[in-house]
Amino acid sequence: MFYEVIPTKVFRQDGGVLTYSSDLKLQSGQIVTIPLGRQSAVGIISRQVKKPNFSTRPITSLLYPEPIPQYLLKSIFWLSDYYLCPLPTVANLFLPSKVGKQKKSNDIAPHHSNTFTKNNHIPLNTNQLRALRQLDAISSTTKLLHGITGSGKTNVYLQLIANTLKNNKSTILLVPEISLTSQLVQEAQKIFGDQVILIHSQQTDTERYRTWQNLLQSNQPQIIIGPRSALLAPVHNLGLIIIDEAHETAYFQEN
Repeated sequence: MFYEVIPTKVFRQDGGVLTYSSDLKLQSGQIVTIPLGRQSAVGIISRQVKKPNFSTRPITSLLYPEPIPQYLLKSIFWLSDYYLCPLPTVANLFLPSKVGKQKKSNDIAPHHSNTFTKNNHIPLNTNQLRALRQLDAISSTTKLLHGITGSGKTNVYLQLIANTLKNNKSTILLVPEISLTSQLVQEAQKIFGDQVILIHSQQTDTERYRTWQNLLQSNQPQIIIGPRSALLAPVHNLGLIIIDEAHETAYFQEN
């Protein structure tokens, strides 16, 4: 069988997919190691293809049986096309630096149930309830919640997350810069307990790798809180993305 693979090392200026052979039946999104010139590289399976009219080298190994979510695989191609950036450069954003360099740990993401693990009461006032009704009535998948600091947006977020969790879907909550002592983080942990997974700059490469691996292997709904890089986490069954303070420049990158 033959597969197009996105390498995570730039091998030429217009670097795109490369075709490899394998005796294994592989899925789009699975992470593998591949020969690349005289070196070895990590790659992401793009799709299965027919036998090409040129010779191919075999895929070296399958690193993880669990593929990254398909929406992330599509995002790699979209980002590369939109920003005129080589596919390998974009693919690198989606994988932690330890992938392919560290043996898989035996960490397993904690079992989550759809019942909230701690205080499941989210106090909502009249204005917050009205905002939730208005958000629910909007047919567009992109919605803007406007409110000055201290106006109670946090509890609206928490209720939206709770509703998503009840539907067995995951949430990514983006913040401009994460503070482990922020009210938003503390309130989320108080309501949802260990269902909240934090991604932040104080984590070591090994901690980031373990978090990424647990997310990849988990089939339970997750609540991810972090800066813009959290958007690239391998979250399955994604049902909601919240961008807090969406106007902040920390979400944007100049180069």
